[in-house]
Amino acid sequence: MPPQRSSTGGSHRALAKELLMSFNNSPLARIPGVAIIYTAGTSGVPAVWRHLLVNIPALHQVTVLLNLRFTPVPYVTDQQRFLVRKSQKIPGVYRVVVRYGYMEPVSQGPEFTMRLIGCLVKHVAASGAHQHKQQQQQQRQQPDYIPNPRHAAASSAVISG
Repeated sequence: MPPQRSSTGGSHRALAKELLMSFNNSPLARIPGVAIIYTAGTSGVPAVWRHLLVNIPALHQVTVLLNLRFTPVPYVTDQQRFLVRKSQKIPGVYRVVVRYGYMEPVSQGPEFTMRLIGCLVKHVAASGAHQHKQQQQQQRQQPDYIPNPRHAAASSAVISG
């Protein structure tokens, strides 16, 4: 039996925890590809995603919970269009807020999809470089750390590239 929805939104947190291992006592399969799920909220688990998981117990390798927001300015720059956040609880899940100005037409065609995927790739690459830098700093703090010149050159290329 699926978890019951509470008036406080507790089922969203319970579902996120449940997704880590299984859903309704069935293991979740990972399937190739990208799923884009439109949602009105910027937190919690969308009801449509929960419905899909009840009927098809599988997660795509990458799942994007997409939220459209309209701003009180006429136009939004390309640099401010996509706001990406990685889920801390469910691997491969990203929340993306796409902002539009009130004068802009909303287009969700192939060009939009390519820009969305490009934005996700940049986010993942930046996250990886940030994690790599943190690991290096932790190693340097260890008393027996001896820097390797080849590793230092490679890591600086990754971070600056």
